[in-house]
Amino acid sequence: MSEIRLILESEPSSEDLETLERGLLKDAEGRVAARDHLLLTLLIRDSAGRVRGGLRGATVWKWLHIKHLWVERALRRRGYGRQLVETAEREAVRRGCHGSWVDTFSFQSPGFYERLGYEAFGELEDFPSGEKRFFLMKTDLDKSLAVEVP
Repeated sequence: MSEIRLILESEPSSEDLETLERGLLKDAEGRVAARDHLLLTLLIRDSAGRVRGGLRGATVWKWLHIKHLWVERALRRRGYGRQLVETAEREAVRRGCHGSWVDTFSFQSPGFYERLGYEAFGELEDFPSGEKRFFLMKTDLDKSLAVEVP
């Protein structure tokens, strides 16, 4: 048998990262439903095609995970953030999802998500230093959306 070593790698290759993910997925086979992971990206573009905001996430195991949400400062408070989240939620319901979750920081306005019906289910104090990281979720997506999903 070859020697086994533990190595700290600051910048692992994409192939190594894929090996880790495939290993986790293989170990989960038979224990949970198929992962059904699908990326979900919405972009706000101006007439020149420049990205001015957007949402990046994925649907997996019947949940939407909102990974990134950003709207350029000049476009904030015009409803774009709400439109991004609600459009992502509608697409998630179309994909069979029943819930959504997000993590955000105290300096990023967790109240924005709370106004959209998200409830906190966890938080980390002093992450980053002097701030908090919040974990929020919303269940029964299909019942909470104002517009019917086909």
